[in-house]
Amino acid sequence: MLRYILVDSTMFGAADDPAQTEKDLCWWLEALTQRDQDYLRQRPNTPRLYKSGVVWEAPKQFNGDPEEAHILREALGKAANRRDVAKVLDKVSAVFGGEHFCDIGRILELGKIDCDGLACWRAAELRQAGIPARAYMTSRTRPGGGVTYHALVRWPPFGSDQYDTSEDPSLLLGMGGERRSADRAEEIRKNAERCATMRRIRSGGAPAPPADMAEFEAMLEEVLGLRRRVA
Repeated sequence: MLRYILVDSTMFGAADDPAQTEKDLCWWLEALTQRDQDYLRQRPNTPRLYKSGVVWEAPKQFNGDPEEAHILREALGKAANRRDVAKVLDKVSAVFGGEHFCDIGRILELGKIDCDGLACWRAAELRQAGIPARAYMTSRTRPGGGVTYHALVRWPPFGSDQYDTSEDPSLLLGMGGERRSADRAEEIRKNAERCATMRRIRSGGAPAPPADMAEFEAMLEEVLGLRRRVA
């Protein structure tokens, strides 16, 4: 099994501004979203993201030296200070502490993942339901310097709403904990509003046959995750 595909790039270099980096990252997000679409097509019984039990996890980069490098340093003792060994350990830290893009199958195994994995899964399942969503990257400058990136889902305009809207799967799945409960409630409200709009579009002013409408309602509940418990 070829589980890991390492991409060795010059991204985040001194010459890259945040706008260029966001653009580059969106290419990778699109590739992962399409991989997730294939996964869902091949495995139609995959649970919806918001009913899967998966939760948000902070990116590994936030945790300092990754566990793998720490174990090696402990095992090597003084030898870890040798120039050639230190060079290898630095590479181990860069690889295991870098950005890991995981597909749905791997996320289900882990039970937790950071924002990019959640955004791509969510965009993929929305696409499979006929909603041309996409994962995209935002950024903000930290007060102490540096840039923090965050992946969201972009919903397309539909109905009378002629503007894009966003959804934050990470927030819905635990990011920020209790202190962001108000923001989480707003994300749920936005999905309920989308659900109401889609009902209006679907009915077109004339009620559908009860069985057909019941099936459509069930699809909305599943896609929008309105019947789920947020961890």
